[in-house]
Amino acid sequence: MAALDSDRLIHKTDPSFQWRSPLTQYTVSTPLLPLPSIHFEHLFVLLTYTLALSNYAAALLASLPPFEPKQGERAHMTTEDEKRTTTILARSVELLCQAAGVADWMAENTVSSLDPIRSSSGGRAGKYRWPIEAGPEFFRGLSSYVPDMTRADD
Repeated sequence: MAALDSDRLIHKTDPSFQWRSPLTQYTVSTPLLPLPSIHFEHLFVLLTYTLALSNYAAALLASLPPFEPKQGERAHMTTEDEKRTTTILARSVELLCQAAGVADWMAENTVSSLDPIRSSSGGRAGKYRWPIEAGPEFFRGLSSYVPDMTRADD
């Protein structure tokens, strides 16, 4: 992206990419949106990566044994189960923090390069409105969904 932005890499025409917005809901069905810049391709690839990290963390958490015993049963967890649970919880937190970091980086760096394109098109991608995923507010919200584990006051 830096090579494209500094004109070290030049393409003859501005490419157009088609994406289905994974999170924006449209009335009938999710259309293929013609996104007129390599920056949109970059944005949606990183969005896909962020969602994949989050989904992987959710799948790991779903594989954990139940923490609460059934009614009338006594809680029992073996040492092996406890180690496995701790490892899975730590890995899930790591994945969610990575997803939050990517989303925060995108809000600060990637989305700002799309503002001129969004404003020149009047907020529309073809006949459809821009997806919510093309705005900085979305990524700021996504990054703040997971607390920053490096700060002591969280």
